[in-house]
Amino acid sequence: MNSVDEQPKVPQNLIRKIINSFPFPIIFFSDNSVTNISNDSADKLFREDNLEEIKKISLDKNETTKFKGYKLLPITLDEFDYTGLIFIEDIPSREKELKRSAHDLNNILTSINNSIDLLQRKTQEQEDLTIMLNTLKTNVVRASELIEIMLSKDHSHSTKFNRIKIEDLFTAVSDTVKQIIPDQINYKVQIENDLDYIYGNFTLLYRALLNLIVNAKESIAGIGSIEVEAKSSDNKSTRIHIVIRDTGIGIDKENLSKIFESDFSTKIKSTESGFGLSTVKKIIERHMGAITVSSNINEGTTFNIHLPAAVENERNSKGRECKILIAEDNQVILEELCELFRFENYDTVRASNGIEVLDKLEKDELINLVIIDKKMPLMDGIECIAKIREKNNEIKIILASGSTSPDYQKDYEHLSIDRFVMKPYNIDELLKIVQELF
Repeated sequence: MNSVDEQPKVPQNLIRKIINSFPFPIIFFSDNSVTNISNDSADKLFREDNLEEIKKISLDKNETTKFKGYKLLPITLDEFDYTGLIFIEDIPSREKELKRSAHDLNNILTSINNSIDLLQRKTQEQEDLTIMLNTLKTNVVRASELIEIMLSKDHSHSTKFNRIKIEDLFTAVSDTVKQIIPDQINYKVQIENDLDYIYGNFTLLYRALLNLIVNAKESIAGIGSIEVEAKSSDNKSTRIHIVIRDTGIGIDKENLSKIFESDFSTKIKSTESGFGLSTVKKIIERHMGAITVSSNINEGTTFNIHLPAAVENERNSKGRECKILIAEDNQVILEELCELFRFENYDTVRASNGIEVLDKLEKDELINLVIIDKKMPLMDGIECIAKIREKNNEIKIILASGSTSPDYQKDYEHLSIDRFVMKPYNIDELLKIVQELF
Protein backbone atom coordinates (compact mmCIF):
# COMPACT_ATOMS: atom_id res chain seq x y z
CA MET A 1 0.00 0.00 0.00
CA ASN A 2 1.05 3.60 -0.48
CA SER A 3 2.04 5.70 2.51
CA VAL A 4 -0.17 8.54 3.69
CA ASP A 5 1.99 11.06 1.80
CA GLU A 6 1.58 9.09 -1.43
CA GLN A 7 -2.20 8.73 -1.19
CA PRO A 8 -4.31 10.47 -3.78
CA LYS A 9 -5.49 13.90 -2.72
CA VAL A 10 -9.00 12.81 -1.84
CA PRO A 11 -10.64 15.14 0.68
CA GLN A 12 -11.32 13.22 3.85
CA ASN A 13 -14.47 15.28 4.43
CA LEU A 14 -15.82 13.90 1.13
CA ILE A 15 -15.30 10.31 2.27
CA ARG A 16 -16.84 11.17 5.63
CA LYS A 17 -19.83 12.73 3.94
CA ILE A 18 -20.37 9.59 1.89
CA ILE A 19 -20.14 7.17 4.82
CA ASN A 20 -22.35 9.43 6.94
CA SER A 21 -25.23 8.46 4.69
CA PHE A 22 -25.14 4.97 6.23
CA PRO A 23 -26.92 4.33 9.56
CA PHE A 24 -24.38 1.80 10.84
CA PRO A 25 -20.88 2.65 12.19
CA ILE A 26 -18.03 2.73 9.64
CA ILE A 27 -14.34 3.39 10.34
CA PHE A 28 -11.52 3.65 7.77
CA PHE A 29 -7.84 3.46 8.63
CA SER A 30 -4.98 4.63 6.46
CA ASP A 31 -2.12 2.25 5.70
CA ASN A 32 -0.07 3.26 8.74
CA SER A 33 -3.15 3.90 10.91
CA VAL A 34 -2.21 7.55 11.35
CA THR A 35 -5.32 8.85 9.66
CA ASN A 36 -8.78 7.63 10.74
CA ILE A 37 -12.03 8.49 9.00
CA SER A 38 -15.30 7.58 10.72
CA ASN A 39 -18.94 8.48 10.36
CA ASP A 40 -21.18 10.00 13.04
CA SER A 41 -22.55 6.60 14.10
CA ALA A 42 -19.04 5.34 14.82
CA ASP A 43 -18.09 8.53 16.68
CA LYS A 44 -21.07 8.10 19.01
CA LEU A 45 -20.37 4.42 19.58
CA PHE A 46 -16.62 4.22 20.16
CA ARG A 47 -14.25 6.11 22.40
CA GLU A 48 -10.65 6.77 21.40
CA ASP A 49 -9.36 3.86 23.47
CA ASN A 50 -11.63 1.49 21.52
CA LEU A 51 -9.88 2.45 18.30
CA GLU A 52 -6.61 0.91 19.47
CA GLU A 53 -8.41 -2.42 20.05
CA ILE A 54 -10.12 -2.19 16.67
CA LYS A 55 -6.84 -1.55 14.84
CA LYS A 56 -5.49 -4.85 16.16
CA ILE A 57 -8.34 -6.84 14.61
CA SER A 58 -7.40 -8.85 11.53
CA LEU A 59 -9.07 -7.35 8.50
CA ASP A 60 -9.42 -10.57 6.56
CA LYS A 61 -12.08 -10.19 3.88
CA ASN A 62 -12.98 -13.86 4.22
CA GLU A 63 -13.70 -13.71 7.94
CA THR A 64 -16.41 -12.17 10.08
CA THR A 65 -15.07 -10.89 13.38
CA LYS A 66 -17.22 -9.95 16.39
CA PHE A 67 -16.53 -6.94 18.59
CA LYS A 68 -18.70 -5.86 21.55
CA GLY A 69 -22.00 -7.03 20.12
CA TYR A 70 -21.18 -6.15 16.50
CA LYS A 71 -20.19 -8.17 13.47
CA LEU A 72 -17.22 -6.51 11.76
CA LEU A 73 -17.19 -6.65 7.98
CA PRO A 74 -13.88 -5.60 6.35
CA ILE A 75 -14.03 -3.12 3.48
CA THR A 76 -11.30 -1.64 1.28
CA LEU A 77 -11.23 1.44 -0.94
CA ASP A 78 -8.36 0.28 -3.15
CA GLU A 79 -8.23 3.42 -5.24
CA PHE A 80 -7.79 5.53 -2.11
CA ASP A 81 -5.63 3.03 -0.18
CA TYR A 82 -8.01 2.91 2.77
CA THR A 83 -8.99 -0.20 4.67
CA GLY A 84 -11.84 -0.13 7.14
CA LEU A 85 -14.64 -1.85 8.98
CA ILE A 86 -18.40 -1.81 8.83
CA PHE A 87 -20.08 -2.59 12.16
CA ILE A 88 -23.33 -4.57 11.90
CA GLU A 89 -25.35 -5.23 15.06
CA ASP A 90 -25.15 -8.83 16.17
CA ILE A 91 -28.87 -9.38 16.86
CA PRO A 92 -28.51 -12.63 18.87
CA SER A 93 -25.95 -10.89 21.08
CA ARG A 94 -28.30 -7.94 21.60
CA GLU A 95 -31.15 -10.30 22.45
CA LYS A 96 -29.02 -12.02 25.08
CA GLU A 97 -28.12 -8.65 26.55
CA LEU A 98 -31.79 -7.66 26.57
CA LYS A 99 -32.77 -10.89 28.33
CA ARG A 100 -30.09 -10.40 30.96
CA SER A 101 -31.27 -6.84 31.58
CA ALA A 102 -34.89 -7.97 31.70
CA HIS A 103 -33.98 -10.65 34.24
CA ASP A 104 -32.32 -8.03 36.46
CA LEU A 105 -35.24 -5.65 36.06
CA ASN A 106 -37.69 -8.44 36.90
CA ASN A 107 -35.77 -9.08 40.12
CA ILE A 108 -36.18 -5.40 41.02
CA LEU A 109 -39.90 -5.52 40.26
CA THR A 110 -40.24 -8.75 42.24
CA SER A 111 -38.65 -7.09 45.24
CA ILE A 112 -40.98 -4.08 44.99
CA ASN A 113 -44.00 -6.31 44.43
CA ASN A 114 -43.21 -8.54 47.42
CA SER A 115 -42.73 -5.51 49.66
CA ILE A 116 -46.09 -4.15 48.55
CA ASP A 117 -47.75 -7.52 49.22
CA LEU A 118 -46.37 -7.56 52.74
CA LEU A 119 -47.37 -3.96 53.39
CA GLN A 120 -50.88 -4.63 52.09
CA ARG A 121 -51.27 -7.49 54.52
CA LYS A 122 -50.02 -5.41 57.43
CA THR A 123 -52.05 -2.25 56.65
CA GLN A 124 -55.43 -3.67 55.63
CA GLU A 125 -57.32 -1.31 57.96
CA GLN A 126 -55.62 1.89 56.79
CA GLU A 127 -57.64 3.02 53.78
CA ASP A 128 -55.33 5.79 52.52
CA LEU A 129 -52.30 3.50 52.55
CA THR A 130 -54.28 0.71 50.91
CA ILE A 131 -55.23 2.94 47.97
CA MET A 132 -51.63 4.02 47.42
CA LEU A 133 -50.33 0.46 47.71
CA ASN A 134 -52.94 -0.79 45.23
CA THR A 135 -51.82 1.87 42.76
CA LEU A 136 -48.16 0.93 43.23
CA LYS A 137 -48.92 -2.77 42.83
CA THR A 138 -50.97 -2.18 39.69
CA ASN A 139 -48.12 -0.31 38.03
CA VAL A 140 -45.53 -2.89 39.07
CA VAL A 141 -47.71 -5.66 37.61
CA ARG A 142 -48.16 -3.74 34.35
CA ALA A 143 -44.40 -3.09 34.09
CA SER A 144 -43.63 -6.76 34.68
CA GLU A 145 -46.18 -7.86 32.08
CA LEU A 146 -44.87 -5.37 29.52
CA ILE A 147 -41.35 -6.75 29.96
CA GLU A 148 -42.68 -10.24 29.29
CA ILE A 149 -44.55 -9.03 26.20
CA MET A 150 -41.40 -7.35 24.83
CA LEU A 151 -39.43 -10.56 25.36
CA SER A 152 -42.04 -12.81 23.76
CA LYS A 153 -41.24 -13.95 20.23
CA ASP A 154 -44.20 -12.23 18.58
CA HIS A 155 -44.43 -9.30 21.04
CA SER A 156 -48.17 -9.87 21.24
CA HIS A 157 -49.01 -11.62 24.45
CA SER A 158 -48.02 -12.44 27.98
CA THR A 159 -48.78 -15.51 30.05
CA LYS A 160 -48.42 -13.96 33.50
CA PHE A 161 -51.68 -13.89 35.52
CA ASN A 162 -52.21 -12.02 38.77
CA ARG A 163 -55.06 -11.15 41.11
CA ILE A 164 -56.58 -7.93 39.77
CA LYS A 165 -58.85 -5.48 41.54
CA ILE A 166 -61.60 -4.40 39.13
CA GLU A 167 -61.49 -0.84 40.42
CA ASP A 168 -57.77 -0.60 39.68
CA LEU A 169 -58.30 -1.98 36.18
CA PHE A 170 -60.98 0.57 35.31
CA THR A 171 -59.04 3.40 36.93
CA ALA A 172 -56.15 2.68 34.54
CA VAL A 173 -58.53 2.43 31.57
CA SER A 174 -60.38 5.61 32.54
CA ASP A 175 -57.16 7.59 32.89
CA THR A 176 -56.55 6.89 29.19
CA VAL A 177 -60.17 7.26 28.08
CA LYS A 178 -60.60 10.70 29.64
CA GLN A 179 -57.84 12.01 27.38
CA ILE A 180 -59.59 10.90 24.18
CA ILE A 181 -63.33 11.22 24.94
CA PRO A 182 -64.73 14.53 23.58
CA ASP A 183 -66.74 16.81 25.86
CA GLN A 184 -70.04 16.05 24.09
CA ILE A 185 -69.83 12.41 25.15
CA ASN A 186 -70.76 11.67 28.76
CA TYR A 187 -68.47 8.94 30.13
CA LYS A 188 -69.66 7.25 33.32
CA VAL A 189 -68.14 4.39 35.34
CA GLN A 190 -69.94 2.56 38.13
CA ILE A 191 -68.12 -0.12 40.13
CA GLU A 192 -69.96 -2.13 42.76
CA ASN A 193 -68.48 -1.86 46.26
CA ASP A 194 -66.44 -4.78 47.60
CA LEU A 195 -66.40 -6.48 44.23
CA ASP A 196 -64.38 -9.70 44.08
CA TYR A 197 -60.96 -9.72 42.47
CA ILE A 198 -60.43 -11.38 39.11
CA TYR A 199 -57.44 -13.50 38.16
CA GLY A 200 -55.81 -12.54 34.89
CA ASN A 201 -53.35 -10.49 32.89
CA PHE A 202 -53.74 -6.79 33.65
CA THR A 203 -52.23 -5.54 30.39
CA LEU A 204 -54.35 -7.78 28.14
CA LEU A 205 -57.60 -6.95 29.96
CA TYR A 206 -56.69 -3.25 29.94
CA ARG A 207 -56.21 -3.34 26.17
CA ALA A 208 -59.42 -5.30 25.58
CA LEU A 209 -61.59 -2.95 27.66
CA LEU A 210 -59.93 0.14 26.21
CA ASN A 211 -60.57 -1.17 22.71
CA LEU A 212 -64.29 -1.65 23.43
CA ILE A 213 -64.60 1.87 24.87
CA VAL A 214 -62.71 3.43 21.94
CA ASN A 215 -65.06 1.58 19.56
CA ALA A 216 -68.00 2.97 21.51
CA LYS A 217 -66.61 6.50 21.23
CA GLU A 218 -66.14 6.15 17.48
CA SER A 219 -69.74 4.98 17.05
CA ILE A 220 -71.08 8.29 18.45
CA ALA A 221 -71.20 11.09 15.88
CA GLY A 222 -72.23 13.93 18.19
CA ILE A 223 -73.75 14.08 21.65
CA GLY A 224 -73.99 10.74 23.39
CA SER A 225 -72.98 8.65 26.36
CA ILE A 226 -70.83 5.68 27.29
CA GLU A 227 -71.64 3.80 30.48
CA VAL A 228 -69.34 1.25 32.05
CA GLU A 229 -70.55 -0.94 34.90
CA ALA A 230 -68.90 -3.71 36.89
CA LYS A 231 -70.98 -5.78 39.28
CA SER A 232 -71.46 -9.25 40.70
CA SER A 233 -73.48 -11.63 38.60
CA ASP A 234 -76.06 -14.01 40.09
CA ASN A 235 -73.31 -16.48 40.93
CA LYS A 236 -71.27 -14.05 43.02
CA SER A 237 -68.62 -16.57 44.07
CA THR A 238 -67.47 -17.31 40.52
CA ARG A 239 -68.46 -14.52 38.11
CA ILE A 240 -67.93 -10.81 37.55
CA HIS A 241 -70.25 -8.99 35.14
CA ILE A 242 -68.89 -6.03 33.12
CA VAL A 243 -71.20 -3.95 30.92
CA ILE A 244 -70.07 -1.40 28.32
CA ARG A 245 -73.04 0.47 26.86
CA ASP A 246 -73.08 3.30 24.30
CA THR A 247 -75.69 5.42 22.50
CA GLY A 248 -73.95 5.23 19.12
CA ILE A 249 -75.26 4.37 15.66
CA GLY A 250 -75.60 0.68 16.51
CA ILE A 251 -74.84 -2.39 14.43
CA ASP A 252 -77.22 -3.98 11.94
CA LYS A 253 -78.26 -7.61 12.37
CA GLU A 254 -76.22 -8.82 9.39
CA ASN A 255 -72.96 -7.42 10.78
CA LEU A 256 -73.83 -8.30 14.37
CA SER A 257 -73.44 -12.00 13.60
CA LYS A 258 -69.95 -11.39 12.14
CA ILE A 259 -68.63 -8.91 14.68
CA PHE A 260 -66.23 -11.30 16.44
CA GLU A 261 -64.84 -12.83 13.24
CA SER A 262 -61.19 -12.27 12.39
CA ASP A 263 -60.45 -9.31 10.08
CA PHE A 264 -64.08 -8.14 10.19
CA SER A 265 -64.56 -4.38 10.54
CA THR A 266 -67.01 -1.74 9.42
CA LYS A 267 -64.39 0.99 9.92
CA ILE A 268 -62.45 2.82 7.27
CA LYS A 269 -58.92 1.41 7.41
CA SER A 270 -57.25 4.80 7.65
CA THR A 271 -59.17 5.62 10.83
CA GLU A 272 -59.20 2.21 12.45
CA SER A 273 -57.66 2.03 15.90
CA GLY A 274 -56.85 -0.80 18.29
CA PHE A 275 -57.07 -4.49 17.46
CA GLY A 276 -60.25 -6.19 16.25
CA LEU A 277 -63.11 -7.52 18.30
CA SER A 278 -61.98 -11.04 17.46
CA THR A 279 -58.86 -10.37 19.53
CA VAL A 280 -60.96 -8.91 22.35
CA LYS A 281 -63.01 -12.11 22.36
CA LYS A 282 -59.85 -14.25 22.46
CA ILE A 283 -58.52 -12.27 25.43
CA ILE A 284 -61.79 -12.71 27.36
CA GLU A 285 -61.95 -16.42 26.57
CA ARG A 286 -58.30 -16.79 27.57
CA HIS A 287 -59.44 -15.56 31.00
CA MET A 288 -62.10 -18.30 31.08
CA GLY A 289 -64.73 -15.66 30.42
CA ALA A 290 -67.40 -14.92 27.83
CA ILE A 291 -68.45 -11.84 25.84
CA THR A 292 -71.77 -11.15 24.10
CA VAL A 293 -73.17 -8.17 22.22
CA SER A 294 -76.60 -6.70 21.56
CA SER A 295 -77.38 -3.69 19.39
CA ASN A 296 -80.10 -1.73 17.64
CA ILE A 297 -79.60 0.71 14.78
CA ASN A 298 -79.56 4.34 16.00
CA GLU A 299 -80.08 3.20 19.60
CA GLY A 300 -76.64 1.95 20.59
CA THR A 301 -74.66 -1.16 21.45
CA THR A 302 -74.10 -3.10 24.67
CA PHE A 303 -71.25 -5.52 25.39
CA ASN A 304 -71.63 -7.93 28.31
CA ILE A 305 -68.51 -9.58 29.69
CA HIS A 306 -68.49 -12.33 32.32
CA LEU A 307 -65.24 -13.22 34.09
CA PRO A 308 -64.45 -15.68 36.89
CA ALA A 309 -63.79 -14.19 40.30
CA ALA A 310 -60.48 -14.96 42.00
CA VAL A 311 -60.73 -16.86 45.26
CA GLU A 312 -59.64 -14.56 48.06
CA ASN A 313 -56.73 -16.04 49.98
CA GLU A 314 -57.49 -16.11 53.68
CA ARG A 315 -54.59 -16.13 56.08
CA ASN A 316 -53.56 -19.76 56.32
CA SER A 317 -54.51 -21.39 59.63
CA LYS A 318 -52.74 -24.66 58.75
CA GLY A 319 -49.42 -23.16 57.79
CA ARG A 320 -47.53 -25.03 60.49
CA GLU A 321 -48.27 -28.28 58.68
CA CYS A 322 -45.93 -27.16 55.90
CA LYS A 323 -42.28 -26.24 56.37
CA ILE A 324 -40.86 -24.53 53.29
CA LEU A 325 -37.28 -24.33 52.10
CA ILE A 326 -36.94 -21.33 49.77
CA ALA A 327 -33.90 -21.34 47.48
CA GLU A 328 -33.15 -18.03 45.77
CA ASP A 329 -29.75 -16.43 45.07
CA ASN A 330 -31.10 -12.86 45.22
CA GLN A 331 -30.88 -12.15 48.94
CA VAL A 332 -33.43 -9.33 48.94
CA ILE A 333 -36.06 -11.47 47.20
CA LEU A 334 -35.19 -14.42 49.46
CA GLU A 335 -35.72 -12.35 52.60
CA GLU A 336 -39.01 -10.95 51.34
CA LEU A 337 -40.38 -14.36 50.33
CA CYS A 338 -39.51 -15.80 53.73
CA GLU A 339 -41.16 -12.85 55.47
CA LEU A 340 -44.30 -13.17 53.36
CA PHE A 341 -44.65 -16.88 54.08
CA ARG A 342 -43.97 -16.34 57.77
CA PHE A 343 -46.76 -13.76 57.81
CA GLU A 344 -49.04 -16.46 56.42
CA ASN A 345 -48.07 -18.76 59.34
CA TYR A 346 -45.56 -20.93 57.45
CA ASP A 347 -42.20 -22.03 58.82
CA THR A 348 -39.44 -21.18 56.37
CA VAL A 349 -35.82 -22.16 55.80
CA ARG A 350 -33.61 -20.28 53.35
CA ALA A 351 -30.85 -21.25 50.92
CA SER A 352 -28.99 -19.28 48.26
CA ASN A 353 -27.69 -22.14 46.09
CA GLY A 354 -28.25 -25.82 45.35
CA ILE A 355 -25.47 -27.02 47.68
CA GLU A 356 -27.09 -25.20 50.61
CA VAL A 357 -30.44 -26.76 49.70
CA LEU A 358 -29.02 -30.29 49.96
CA ASP A 359 -27.29 -29.44 53.23
CA LYS A 360 -30.48 -28.00 54.79
CA LEU A 361 -32.55 -30.99 53.70
CA GLU A 362 -29.97 -33.34 55.22
CA LYS A 363 -30.16 -31.54 58.57
CA ASP A 364 -33.92 -30.84 58.76
CA GLU A 365 -36.27 -33.76 58.11
CA LEU A 366 -39.37 -31.60 58.78
CA ILE A 367 -38.97 -29.70 55.50
CA ASN A 368 -41.72 -30.99 53.17
CA LEU A 369 -41.72 -28.34 50.41
CA VAL A 370 -38.91 -26.79 48.36
CA ILE A 371 -39.43 -23.66 46.28
CA ILE A 372 -36.31 -23.41 44.14
CA ASP A 373 -35.04 -21.02 41.48
CA LYS A 374 -33.74 -22.62 38.29
CA LYS A 375 -30.74 -20.29 37.99
CA MET A 376 -28.45 -20.36 41.02
CA PRO A 377 -24.67 -20.34 41.57
CA LEU A 378 -22.54 -23.39 42.44
CA MET A 379 -25.40 -25.79 41.68
CA ASP A 380 -28.47 -24.75 39.71
CA GLY A 381 -32.04 -25.74 40.48
CA ILE A 382 -32.29 -28.59 37.96
CA GLU A 383 -29.13 -30.35 39.14
CA CYS A 384 -30.21 -29.84 42.74
CA ILE A 385 -33.68 -31.33 42.13
CA ALA A 386 -32.11 -34.35 40.42
CA LYS A 387 -29.99 -34.99 43.53
CA ILE A 388 -33.01 -34.50 45.82
CA ARG A 389 -34.98 -37.07 43.84
CA GLU A 390 -32.17 -39.62 44.19
CA LYS A 391 -32.99 -39.79 47.91
CA ASN A 392 -36.52 -38.42 48.30
CA ASN A 393 -39.56 -38.77 46.02
CA GLU A 394 -42.06 -37.59 48.63
CA ILE A 395 -40.98 -34.00 49.17
CA LYS A 396 -42.97 -31.43 47.18
CA ILE A 397 -41.00 -29.25 44.75
CA ILE A 398 -41.96 -25.99 43.05
CA LEU A 399 -39.55 -24.81 40.34
CA ALA A 400 -39.37 -21.08 39.59
CA SER A 401 -38.13 -19.98 36.18
CA GLY A 402 -38.49 -17.37 33.47
CA SER A 403 -40.35 -19.95 31.37
CA THR A 404 -43.23 -22.28 32.21
CA SER A 405 -44.26 -23.39 28.72
CA PRO A 406 -45.57 -26.95 28.21
CA ASP A 407 -42.45 -27.87 26.21
CA TYR A 408 -40.26 -26.54 29.00
CA GLN A 409 -42.15 -28.53 31.62
CA LYS A 410 -41.98 -31.67 29.49
CA ASP A 411 -38.18 -31.48 29.53
CA TYR A 412 -38.23 -32.07 33.29
CA GLU A 413 -40.98 -34.68 33.63
CA HIS A 414 -38.42 -37.22 34.87
CA LEU A 415 -37.76 -35.03 37.95
CA SER A 416 -41.37 -35.26 39.20
CA ILE A 417 -41.58 -31.51 39.81
CA ASP A 418 -44.96 -30.77 41.39
CA ARG A 419 -45.50 -27.26 40.05
CA PHE A 420 -43.81 -24.67 37.83
CA VAL A 421 -44.13 -20.94 38.55
CA MET A 422 -43.07 -17.95 36.49
CA LYS A 423 -40.63 -15.35 37.78
CA PRO A 424 -40.98 -12.67 38.99
CA TYR A 425 -42.90 -14.34 41.80
CA ASN A 426 -46.57 -13.62 42.35
CA ILE A 427 -47.18 -14.22 46.05
CA ASP A 428 -50.94 -14.83 45.69
CA GLU A 429 -50.35 -17.43 43.00
CA LEU A 430 -47.57 -19.00 45.07
CA LEU A 431 -49.74 -19.13 48.21
CA LYS A 432 -52.58 -20.70 46.27
CA ILE A 433 -50.27 -23.41 44.87
CA VAL A 434 -48.84 -24.18 48.32
CA GLN A 435 -52.35 -24.47 49.76
CA GLU A 436 -53.32 -26.83 46.95
CA LEU A 437 -50.26 -29.03 47.58
CA PHE A 438 -51.05 -29.28 51.30
